[in-house]
Order: sequence, then C-alpha cells, then structure tokens
Amino acid sequence: MPKELNDSRIEKMKLILTKKGIRFPIAGVAKDLKVDAALVSNYLSGKKQISDKFFNKFLEVYGSEGDKVIEVENQDLNKTIGLLVEEIAKLRSEVNVLNQTIDLILAEQTKSALSIVSATRRQAVQMEASQILAELRKKL
Repeated sequence: MPKELNDSRIEKMKLILTKKGIRFPIAGVAKDLKVDAALVSNYLSGKKQISDKFFNKFLEVYGSEGDKVIEVENQDLNKTIGLLVEEIAKLRSEVNVLNQTIDLILAEQTKSALSIVSATRRQAVQMEASQILAELRKKL
C-alpha cells in the first residue's frame, strides 16, 4: 500500500472543489483539465505528489479563490478563538469567586464548629464544677 503524501495543495484543491459545489470532483477535474481520472484520484488521495503543472492548471480552471476562502475561514477561526479566550477568562474569574466563596463558607463552618466545641467545653466544665460542689456539700 503506497504511503500517502502530505501536500497542503491537496487540501486547497479539495476546499476549492467543495466551495464550488462540484459533486464528483475526480471525474469533473479530469474532464475540465483533460487528464486521466486515475491521476486526479491519486493526487486527491495523496497517493501521488501533485505536479506544479497540474496544480497551476487546476488554479487556472477553478480559480485561486481558495486562498480567499482559507483567509476568511482563518479569520473566522481567529474570531472564534478570541471568543473562546474571553469565555475562558470569564470562567476563570467565576472559578476564583467560587473558590473565595468556598473559603468563606469553610471559615464560617470552622468558626461554628469552634463555637460549638467551646460551648460544649463550657457545659462540661460547668457540669464538672456542679458535681464537685455537690460532692463538697455532701462532705460538709
């Protein structure tokens, strides 16, 4: 099985064909460029390196607005990335607020727990003092 080539022109060609709405690109390109369909298939599948002559002829026939399409798509992606960055910043801010709220709740719970412990100790000391007084009264 032949190794597929990584040629950015393949994606550019596919993008142009898609934007032009060509339903059967292999047959259509072969007919329009007057070349063998197997050659077009090998180029579009990455099984054969695209020749400069073929690519230039492709651009002549189908136009090079693929660059414009790619540029517009890149601009759209950059806008989307910008919006995502803003959203992430907002979420980080919300996470910070939530963390601060959790810290405050924990501090309040700790205070409450300490207050309960303190009150319980006071009651224990009072009970112990009452028992000691009761024993002293019995001895007197």
